[in-house]
Amino acid sequence: MGRMIESGCEPDIITYNALINGLCKEGKVEEAYQFLEQAMKRGLILNKFSYTPLIHVYCRQGEYYRALDLLIKMTEGGHKPDLVSCGTLIHGLIVAGEVDVALTMREKMLEKGVLPDVRIYNVLISGLCKKGRFPTAKLLFADMLDQNVQPDAFVYATLVDGFIRNGDIQEAKKLSELVIEKGIDPGVVGYNALIKGFCKFGMMKDAFSCIIKMRKGHHVPDVFTYTTLIDGYVKQHDLDGALKMFGLMVKQRCKPNVVTYTALINGFCGKADTNRAEKIFREMQSYGLEPNVVTYTILIGRFCKDCKLAKAASFFELMLMSKCTPNDVTFHYLVNGFSNIALTTIPKESNELQEVEKSMFLDFFGRMVSDGWV
Repeated sequence: MGRMIESGCEPDIITYNALINGLCKEGKVEEAYQFLEQAMKRGLILNKFSYTPLIHVYCRQGEYYRALDLLIKMTEGGHKPDLVSCGTLIHGLIVAGEVDVALTMREKMLEKGVLPDVRIYNVLISGLCKKGRFPTAKLLFADMLDQNVQPDAFVYATLVDGFIRNGDIQEAKKLSELVIEKGIDPGVVGYNALIKGFCKFGMMKDAFSCIIKMRKGHHVPDVFTYTTLIDGYVKQHDLDGALKMFGLMVKQRCKPNVVTYTALINGFCGKADTNRAEKIFREMQSYGLEPNVVTYTILIGRFCKDCKLAKAASFFELMLMSKCTPNDVTFHYLVNGFSNIALTTIPKESNELQEVEKSMFLDFFGRMVSDGWV
């Protein structure tokens, strides 16, 4: 550049833009910015190709305010920002917690005739929901429809999930009705979000009706759909409903996962039917599924409540041998179970005592209790 100027050949804005773009690609951001300033000082008229490479690289580096400053200068110069720059910047501002600044950014886009796309709306709605600003999120969704931007399943699911987290299932239901009325397909993701909400509030008939709607819309319920419903029935103490849903799941050739089986185990343990719970546990293992910390903890907790200490110990030992790390709840059940029932209270002729004596865990735990550690 120096030789070019010395030889009397004045570089134009195209030359500067090429340099700025090349330096940004090489990661020499500060050097690129210096050329931008040099072009401004020389009185050259900058355009969007002057700013955009720096805006992109600042966003990638997480320097969102520097990117925003350049974008403002760019729009003040009468240049229309590109959608990618705006989208990247809005995403960065949301991540930084600057929701209001991101919303202002959207307004500036509209003023310049740049229509936000579905991804930008999704990021904004998600950010508003995380901040608990659900009325604003709903207004933004309505504005999205007014702008003829077709929301995808993720935008809808984000808003539904936001209302559910806020405890407003009726608002989520209204939104669902509005979306279907507008001819928008919620998709599997959208229906699953609504099913999760209905199950959370014990509205199992509404949850099941979503499966019917899914099929009418030619959508296939997935493992999340069935598992959420099974867990919902279990939490409503409707084990028959859970088993019917499990049967339907298998009939539709949808493979249950660890969470599905764990929900059923929880249901049987809730009914104190540990025999059926163990049967489900073995069935899960037979399909090559590894029980997780929740699975083991539910069973251990039930055995401790039923004073089946040897069983609780054997599952704890199995848990450790399977390299599944216990959590605080696991230890809470064990401590309470073994602390509340002294080993000496078990009849000597009991088979339970014979099994207990074989357990290294119980021997160790018994000593801890007698020594006053727990």
